[in-house]
Amino acid sequence: MTRGPSFQLHIVGIVLFGACMVGSSLRHEVSRGKRASSWSGNLLKECPEDKIPTAAKRVPTHEFTFTNETHAAIDLHWFGKDSKTILVLSTTTAVSFFARMYSPSSLWRSTDGGRHYDNITAKINGDPISSEHGILKSPADSSLAIIVAVAVRRRPQNRIYVTKDAGATITRVLIPFKLVSIRFHKRCGSLVLADSAVESALGRNGTLYLSEDHGFTWKLVMADVTTYEWGPGNSSVFVSVADHSHQGQLKLLRTDDLFKTYRVIASQMYRFVAVSDFLFASVFHSQDSRSLYVSKMKSQSVDWQVARLPEAKDTGLFFVLDGDDMVLIHVDSKGDGHGAIFASDSSGMYYTKTLDHHVHTGRHSDFYKVRSMRGTYITSVAVLGSETPFGTTLVASRISFDRGARWQQLQIDNCDEDGDKCSLHIHGS
Repeated sequence: MTRGPSFQLHIVGIVLFGACMVGSSLRHEVSRGKRASSWSGNLLKECPEDKIPTAAKRVPTHEFTFTNETHAAIDLHWFGKDSKTILVLSTTTAVSFFARMYSPSSLWRSTDGGRHYDNITAKINGDPISSEHGILKSPADSSLAIIVAVAVRRRPQNRIYVTKDAGATITRVLIPFKLVSIRFHKRCGSLVLADSAVESALGRNGTLYLSEDHGFTWKLVMADVTTYEWGPGNSSVFVSVADHSHQGQLKLLRTDDLFKTYRVIASQMYRFVAVSDFLFASVFHSQDSRSLYVSKMKSQSVDWQVARLPEAKDTGLFFVLDGDDMVLIHVDSKGDGHGAIFASDSSGMYYTKTLDHHVHTGRHSDFYKVRSMRGTYITSVAVLGSETPFGTTLVASRISFDRGARWQQLQIDNCDEDGDKCSLHIHGS
């Protein structure tokens, strides 16, 4: 009997102490008959031996081989309060000159922390699953997730799969719209927002849908939507809509009763972001000049204040990188994907520039928050004077251990060279 294609997933325990990382690596290997390729990576530098507690030296490792698997990508998520349930989704997306082509996806489930897996592909009917969305977990319920299927010629219906018990049972739901994005409520697991892009004679407009039962039923709540975010409380939502009286500009609406009523809280707007306790809006002063305003979100009132960003000539293109207690924000005044990182005080209104030439294109960023090490971030900067023959600029990684106040290279021990030639670089997150 010939053994089919397979991939092996090695789950290695990782323990963090202070600014050290032990455990050592995560390895993923794909084999195709006699051909095999693998990658592995050591995570930063190891702690000195005398700094590692005895219990941390015993790092558990589990290995499982997924047989008869030919997919190129995997999406892995831990579920449950004890994180012992794991769902692994394997997908393949082929891009041709004419369109993307999807093959049926596979779904595996483990309930013992990754030691053994059961193939539960039948629960998603062998559907091709979106590699962009994959498995979407609720931040409010550790067992709730939505899996987004791709509409293809043989199965043109728009559909999702909902599980409330970490994959033990999965329900297929036909939805009346082509899904673009989903936002789970952060505290109430039954509330979910989703938007869809609709083509019309006037162009491309977004429509917003609301589910109050974990995603099993949906209702249309608003049209002409460009962006939406959950607000404070269980019934508050911020939505930006097209302002038809000012071409190219938006209005920001707020509802505190799940769209029964709403009010305008900003106009002549370019874009907005809601994060943690802060609400940001970029507002036009003229066609070529925009300023960034910020307000606290906790109360129903909105008190806009101009964000004090030194050296930022235009704040139209901005991205909030983190918003816990204080704000870390990227501002791109030129619109070329290279900007600066600014760190705020506790009010979120006064900022200091901490990193120049930061790379953030909107669709792609290497910015990564190390959640297990408070105040630690890794990101990429453009290296000046490093243009390649292809017209691109080299990038280099930077790390901060003090919430973005200071940045440094990822150093390598025992290296004879200086500068970016002798430091680690992590790209493509």
